[in-house]
Amino acid sequence: MAVTEPTTGSDTTRLKTTAVRKGDRYVVNGQKVWISRVQHSDLMVLLARTTPLADVVKKSEGMSIFIVDVKSAMGGGMIVRPIPNMVNHETNELFFDNLEVPAENLIGEEGRGFEYILDGLNAERTLIAAECIGDGYWFIERAAKYANERIVFDRPIGRNQGVQFPIADVCVQTHGGFGFACEYDVERKFRETRLYQVAPISTNLIFGYVAEHVLGLPRSF
Repeated sequence: MAVTEPTTGSDTTRLKTTAVRKGDRYVVNGQKVWISRVQHSDLMVLLARTTPLADVVKKSEGMSIFIVDVKSAMGGGMIVRPIPNMVNHETNELFFDNLEVPAENLIGEEGRGFEYILDGLNAERTLIAAECIGDGYWFIERAAKYANERIVFDRPIGRNQGVQFPIADVCVQTHGGFGFACEYDVERKFRETRLYQVAPISTNLIFGYVAEHVLGLPRSF
């Protein structure tokens, strides 16, 4: 799913990638970032602006989504540049230079792409929330088990309140030096779960939403 762009981030309605209708094709120009599994996928859902932002009534209008044949695109106007990253997740930056997409690859109605994309994003948010809850259980169970088994000064470290109290927050700390050892998987999960404070959306956007819809404060963005 190619949605995110380097200059707009979470402000999706201001994306810069354009798709201009020319006969039986759309010509795509622009850039996407943090697009995962491009090298392992046959098809990609691409969100692009088909009507300039200045020409729409609502900023969420004028965007459309297309099905893109990845293999054909890689040889015909789409450049894929892998992004090395902390968790070794396969993700990429994409560059579109007059990429031609058949008009029949338009999904739904032109201009309603943002509305359609939200259906997919809502499912993704639910999936990520479930994954984060699962990670929380994993960390707590792993830390509690280690605290019961690790003996220092002839007693399990789990007997110490200094280990007991923060165990839900700092699994790495419970493991001490072994928390950094690949053998225990804690360091890997620590790196992976840190991602969710940034993506799919920043925690600051969540706080802003709670402030507006739960606390009744003025909208901040």
